This record gives sequence, structure tokens and C-alpha cells, in this order.
Amino acid sequence: MDNVDIEIYLSQVKTFFNQNPEQLIKLLGQASAEEFFNGVKEIAMQNMEKGEDIQLTNNQMIQLVVELNKPKQKVQTTEVLVPYINHKFGHIFLNWLSLIYILLY
Repeated sequence: MDNVDIEIYLSQVKTFFNQNPEQLIKLLGQASAEEFFNGVKEIAMQNMEKGEDIQLTNNQMIQLVVELNKPKQKVQTTEVLVPYINHKFGHIFLNWLSLIYILLY
């Protein structure tokens, strides 16, 4: 019975935003509508499990929209080149200017 209540609530939310698409765009910004509705359903289920009203509070709605609009962090990999080579005599530093400076002074 509780899942039916959640589906009815979600249907009402979707109906409102289908009738007012400009409000959905204002609310979501760059976020996806599908992700938003999935988030609404998850939070409504959490509210139901806690014994609270399934309708999202203003704070819950704001937190959901903020979470959906967070910039996704991209993993950047960089390769560090080490100026050494392995040689049978050991590690050889490849910066010749430093080597010349050491030898001359």
C-alpha cells in the first residue's frame, strides 16, 4: 500500500512538471529530469521507511537539486617524467647542465 502512495505522489509531481515545463527547467538547471524523478522517489521511500510523510520537504528538494547540479569531478592522470636512466653503473641524471656545473665547480 505504501508503494502505491509513493507512485501516486511521484505521478503528481511528474504531472505538475509536465504541465509546467518552464518550472522544471528553472528548478533543475543542468540536471536531468529522469535523475530528479529517481531522486524524488528514493527520498520518498526513505521518508516512508522512517515513518514520516512521503512528500519531500523544502530542504530535501533543495538538497536533491544541489546534489544533481554538482559538477562531476574528472579524473586526470599525468605522467611524470623522471630525468634518470637506469644504467649498469647506476642511475644517471639526464640534466647535462647540472652535471657540467657540478664538474666545473
